[in-house]
Amino acid sequence: MMDVVESGDQAAAMGNHAAAVKHYTAALAVRTDLELLAKRSKSFTALGDHKGAVCDHSLAIRLAPNDWSHRA
Repeated sequence: MMDVVESGDQAAAMGNHAAAVKHYTAALAVRTDLELLAKRSKSFTALGDHKGAVCDHSLAIRLAPNDWSHRA
C-alpha cells in the first residue's frame, strides 16, 4: 500500500491531482486513514471538487472527533 501512497504524494507534488486522488482512493480502499483522507481532500480542493474535500474532512471528523492533527 505504501507504493500507492507514495505515488499519490508524487502526483500531488507534480500538480497532477487527478492521479493523486486515484492513488489515495486506492489506498483508502485498503485502510481508512486520517492522513490519507487529508491528502485526498487537499487534492480534491486543488481540482475544485469542494464537495469531495468536505466529504473527506467530515469522515475524518466522524472517525476521530478529538484528533486535530489532520485538520489544516
